Amino acid sequence: MTRKAALESPVTYTMPVIDPRSLTRAQLAGRRCAVPNCGRLLAPPAYEVGRLPDGRSVLACAECAPAVGYERAEERIMKAAA
Repeated sequence: MTRKAALESPVTYTMPVIDPRSLTRAQLAGRRCAVPNCGRLLAPPAYEVGRLPDGRSVLACAECAPAVGYERAEERIMKAAA
């Protein structure tokens, strides 16, 4: 019988859940950076830094995402507004 090392198990990362009351309508819609005191219009690439309770992504601009302090910021492909 072989034993698996502890590091071989898959590691999952869960995005933090962000309170939607702390965001503006544009931030909720993914049009502006969700980091406080930024609020820039988002242009590709945008980074997912959290989730809303309903499962929608909370996005940050490329300048703010690394400074948010989360372990990982996933690059998201932004869809053009219809």
